[in-house]
Amino acid sequence: MGTPHGTLPFIDNFNTLSKRLGETFGQVLTVYTAPMGNDQIGDVQLSPTVSVDVMVVHDSAVTLQVRVAHPTHWVLSRQTLSGSH
Repeated sequence: MGTPHGTLPFIDNFNTLSKRLGETFGQVLTVYTAPMGNDQIGDVQLSPTVSVDVMVVHDSAVTLQVRVAHPTHWVLSRQTLSGSH
């Protein structure tokens, strides 16, 4: 991961320095330095602290969002993967 470049005082974004095989865009991690609210939980809850969303971007790509909650902060990972590889 690259260095953080926050957009707000309670958010830090981290971008990968290069794309991995199968990625349409490099992975992005956002760290929110506040507890996760109920309205921020993903569509599929894998555990009390982990949830995911999968969205079709276009015919050959999907975006996977994983949210991990911690007591004082939460992390959102976004990765767009191509089906053409």
